[in-house]
Parts: sequence; C-alpha cells; structure tokens
Amino acid sequence: MGPCDALERLWTRMPFSYFRTLVKVFHSQSTRIITQMTTQSFDQWESLTTMLSVLTRLFLVNRQRKCALMESHFCIPEVADLPKNSNIEKLVPYSFVADTESKRRIFSYLQKKLQQADAFLLPNPVNKLHVKRKSLLKDTLKYLRKGIYKYSQPLKVEFIGEKGVDLQGLSAEFLSLLSEAFITWQKKPLQVFEDSQLVWFNPNIADVTDFYYLGLVCGIALYNDHFTNINFPLALFKKLLCLSPTLQDLEELTPVEARSLKSLLAEDEDVVDELDLDFMVKDQELIPNGAQTPVTKFNRQKYVDLYVDFIFNKSVKNQFVQFSEGFSEGCPINAWKMFHPEELREVVYGSPLYKWEDLQKGATYEQCFPFDELIQNFWTVFFDLSEEQRKTFLFFMYGTDRVPAGGLSKVTLEIVQLNTPDSDDRFPEAQTCFGTLCLPKYSDIDTLRNKLIHAISFCEVFGRE
Repeated sequence: MGPCDALERLWTRMPFSYFRTLVKVFHSQSTRIITQMTTQSFDQWESLTTMLSVLTRLFLVNRQRKCALMESHFCIPEVADLPKNSNIEKLVPYSFVADTESKRRIFSYLQKKLQQADAFLLPNPVNKLHVKRKSLLKDTLKYLRKGIYKYSQPLKVEFIGEKGVDLQGLSAEFLSLLSEAFITWQKKPLQVFEDSQLVWFNPNIADVTDFYYLGLVCGIALYNDHFTNINFPLALFKKLLCLSPTLQDLEELTPVEARSLKSLLAEDEDVVDELDLDFMVKDQELIPNGAQTPVTKFNRQKYVDLYVDFIFNKSVKNQFVQFSEGFSEGCPINAWKMFHPEELREVVYGSPLYKWEDLQKGATYEQCFPFDELIQNFWTVFFDLSEEQRKTFLFFMYGTDRVPAGGLSKVTLEIVQLNTPDSDDRFPEAQTCFGTLCLPKYSDIDTLRNKLIHAISFCEVFGRE
C-alpha cells in the first residue's frame, strides 16, 4: 500500500466535521488562486491543478464515505469567471469543479476553437451529408464508411429532393430520425425494455461493428449541439465515464428483474434455499461451474453483483467497446468527460422536464403583441393539446422533441403574425433553424386549432421561400 492509499483510507474513516474542514481548506485555496487568476491575470495553472488534484482524491473518497458531503461542496462557482483560453482545457479532468452551465460553456469554447483551427487547414470545412428520407440509415452508414467525414467540422444535412438550408434545423431533424432508425433497424442492435421503455445493447449480436457507427452518430450529435432520440439508461453514461453501474441502474432499466434481486437480498435463509438459484444468468455462467454453485444466504450479494455486472458489462463487452470508440471519435474534444453521468445524459439526450409554461414565458412576438386575440387563442390551443401533441409541436418547430439542458426556458420561440387576405386557408409554418413560428391571423380559435394540429401532424416546413 502506497502513502496515498493510506492517506485515503484515513480520510474515509475521518469524522465528518474533520473531513468537511479538510475539504474546505483545499476548496478555499483553489478559490483564492482562481480569484487571483481572474482579477490579477496571474498564470497560476500549475498551483491550481495541484490543489484540484488533492480535491479530486477527496471527492472520490467522499463517495465511499458512509457519512458523505453533498457533492456541491466541491464545486467552485468562481470557475465561471476564468478567461476562456487554451488553458481552460486543463479543467477537463476535474468533473466536480464546475456547475453544468460552466461545463457547457467550456465545451462550447473548445468546440469552436477546434472548428476554427481546422477551418484554416481544410478547403471545405463542413460535412455535407446528402440523404433520402426513405433510406436515411442506409445512406448515412454508406457515407460514414467512406471515412471522409471530418469529425472536427460541423455537420450539414440535405434531404435529397427537398429545399432547405441547414442552419441547425435540418441536422436536428436528421439525427432524431436517424435515432429512431437505429432502434427499429431490422438488424436489431438495440433492444427496448418493455417495463421501462429504455434502450440497451442487444447482447446477441455477432457482428458488433454497427455499434461503432451508433456511437459515432451519438458523438457527432453531441459535438454539433444536437440530441439523439435513443433513451439509454444512466448506466451507459456511467460506463462512458469509467464508472460502474449498480443495482440501482438495473432497476432503472428493468424494474422487475431488479426487484427480484432486491427481494433475494432481503429473504430469510430458508427462503433463499427454496428459490433453488445457481450462478447462471440467461444460460451463461457468472463464475466457473456456475451451474453447480447454488445461491445461498452467504453468497447472494456476490450473485447480485455478478448479475448486474453481466447485464451491463460482460454480456455486451464488445458492443460497448465499439460504441465507446465511435462516440469518442464522433466527438473529438474530451471536454464531455467533465460532465457527471446525469449531466452527460442530459446534454446527449435532453432534459426530461417539460415545463411548458417556460416556453410561453420566453416567447417573443413580431407584428403582434402577447395580449392580441390571435396570440391568446394560440396559447389556449397549445395548452389544450395533449402531452404528445405538444412534443410533436416541438419537433415541428425545431426538428427534435428533446428539451435542452436547462429546460424550455433555453428554447427560442418567436411568433410572427402573418397578415394576408387568405389567412384562414393557410397553415402555420416553422422556420426551424431560427425557432420562428409564422402564424396567419385566423378569424377564430377553431380555425387556428384545426390548422395548427394539421400542420404539426403532417407538415415538414423548415423555411419560407
């Protein structure tokens, strides 16, 4: 055992108040250095990273303690004031140091820095992908397999046979549709768990190269500030960040299986014996001679741990290796490693919170006002829609029904009133790339309702001529 290991064992057993004081000492010193760097323009990155390295050890020890500090105690808000320059990348190994918004800003800075650097070197610094809607997955894989995609440069999409300029809207829709195509693909690389509706890798796939392209698409989406509409469990994002999934993660993916394992841990010894379990899962041995090894009161925790490990690791080892490789290549900056698993899932998949009132509060208006009858009717109709219809409205407006981190307050919605003599004959139109809804001045609320529902259900309008 080295001196660092011995020290960490000491910290693990340290009384709560002493441990809290220790964290405060290194936290305050880190804050002081950051303040000097921001106010006096001192270059003290070496001193700062030394302090943050100690805080990292304390942060990891804290997760092992029975009486732990809230992880917010390790966050240093002053990080947000640091100048964005080449040195900001030095914060990437310290996931605890910044809040989610600061991490997103760091990610965005490093993303733009890489794009600008390569723009001077490449003759055509964009990736222009031409696809047909009916063969979207096939066309995408064919393009990616050519090996000509420049991962550091933005993605631009053109749907063959359709007009439109991709200013983020078309690529957002493309990635939403591509996500669904992966889920419904005849090869079935992904399986949807019925009781949670979450998606996990199919362990019964011999050729795992498709998982590389799945990871590649997810990485490309992240790098281009888009979402993937594949509802992976938190366990995936833990694995990407080199953290181990737990029984709690299994409960999220498949509640029924997890409840059975929890019951096993709580049963009396005679009940465990009556269950007649062995160290086998889905006809696979968890340990050598697993079929001949009964589960007892004394080894049931090991059985549960190996069961969880089998589902998330052993059974899909090759699938995940390919996915992880593709993900890292698709997002060529490692700033995503700053995020905690919950944060990474949110920036990849979107926020699970739909606070629809925030969309109304943040809306702006052109050629009309919030108290006009047309606008009042619009919001009345909108809030009368079902939850699924409102999500369809988001897809109509933005090419995706996912909500960015921070919620709908981060979404741009501009409503422009169209004053034309044939308003009742026209449908609302969406300028997807700008978050603009062009709303004809309908004569009554019923016409508005019928036209809006038809538009979001059947139309795909991404710009106005």
